[in-house]
Amino acid sequence: DAAVRLANAMPGIISAGKSHDGVVMDLNGTPPADVVAALVAAGIKVDRVAPQRRLEEVFLTLVGQEHS
Repeated sequence: DAAVRLANAMPGIISAGKSHDGVVMDLNGTPPADVVAALVAAGIKVDRVAPQRRLEEVFLTLVGQEHS
């Protein structure tokens, strides 16, 4: 909950919410390293960071078109 609150208060992050295995954030260009640094500085442990693709991006990849 603390990670979600902190992320939602950071400028440049569109949204953050809990998922079944952690927190999902829409960074909107914010460097992931900046988010990790802010979380760690707030005393929140970060086990891993991984990109999550949107359904639209997966579909476009499957049909052979690049996402613009």
